[in-house]
Amino acid sequence: MRMPAAAHAWAIALACLATMSFTVSAEDTAPLAPDEEESLQQIQDFVQGTAQRYHMVGTLQVSVAPWVGNPALPQYASTPAVKTGNQLFLNRRLLRASNRDLVIATALAYEMLRGPGQAASVADRQREQTQMVLDGNARAVDILIQVKGMSEQQALEQMYAWLLGMQRAAAASGRPPEPGSVRPCDAIGDLLRRYPDSMERFAGRECAPR
Repeated sequence: MRMPAAAHAWAIALACLATMSFTVSAEDTAPLAPDEEESLQQIQDFVQGTAQRYHMVGTLQVSVAPWVGNPALPQYASTPAVKTGNQLFLNRRLLRASNRDLVIATALAYEMLRGPGQAASVADRQREQTQMVLDGNARAVDILIQVKGMSEQQALEQMYAWLLGMQRAAAASGRPPEPGSVRPCDAIGDLLRRYPDSMERFAGRECAPR
């Protein structure tokens, strides 16, 4: 099983984005089925379209890798995608996932926003990471609107459902949040405040700003 020697830490953050199981099984090493090949092509077209729309300097090369989601590699066991260099390696199960485009949009958003850090301390670095997550959520919604042609409401509904699933999973686990992490409920509030024209549609819903 071959994998990059040093996958970027950015990739590990995508593990928390998954609200379904992305652990691989024996069948994940078999050749891709026709519908999976079609899905992979759609993802590659999505990545290319995003690069053109946002004038990205480089385009990510997308492929499926059997080690992404492999339980033998705990750091990647539940993640849907891993980026290293200009390569985006996908968990095979993402090809048939209902939130496929949201995962890819978020990965692309992180890639756009990632840059040299200016932090002079651990606390500053945590604040930078927090802001990147919040900005990344909003950029992912924008990508879904601009590239996939979704309405603002559709894109926000997808991100809201994803973040709310994470919030409920975190609450059910009973584990305290990691230092510097963003509470999904807070991320929902931040996202909806950026789209004031849509806030009324979310009024009274869980984690929505009051």
